[in-house]
Amino acid sequence: MSHGGSWGGYRAELLRFPEQHFSVACLCNLGSASPSNRAHRVADVYLAGMMKPKEEKKKEVKEDERQKAEIRLAEEQLRDYLGNYSSDELRVGYRIAAAEGKLKLTIELSSGAFASLGNTPQEYLRATGTDEFEFSNAGIEIHFRRDAEHRVTGFTLDAGRTRGLTFVRTMAGKN
Repeated sequence: MSHGGSWGGYRAELLRFPEQHFSVACLCNLGSASPSNRAHRVADVYLAGMMKPKEEKKKEVKEDERQKAEIRLAEEQLRDYLGNYSSDELRVGYRIAAAEGKLKLTIELSSGAFASLGNTPQEYLRATGTDEFEFSNAGIEIHFRRDAEHRVTGFTLDAGRTRGLTFVRTMAGKN
């Protein structure tokens, strides 16, 4: 039995082998860490003599795991998204600015679950569709929302299994 989790830059995995009375817990504070692989490697060392070899499975690529193609947006299209956005749930805010023909996400407030997101100057949002963006290769998607007058009012953020985190636009940008 196993269960993994992630939030912000934290990753975790818990493996249980009830028949062997053995468990492995792996807690990481680095977003690129792979606690599932690490936990399985530890289990392999301790349980090597008791376990049967794994059967190789064909990896099926789920529709939402395929990387979407990047599309180019005109400067006037990028201007629609500029401004400050905040989440009461996460107690964090982000500023979206334009640079080099792309959108850049930076922290407006210093606290919250995704407080380290967007601090690296080379990381930009990749446009993947109408009002749809991905943040680098971190598995984070942003879906902008618009009102009846077609003005951007906020966005939802999906990060792995965490979906639908709501951000409200607090101030439009002038960039």
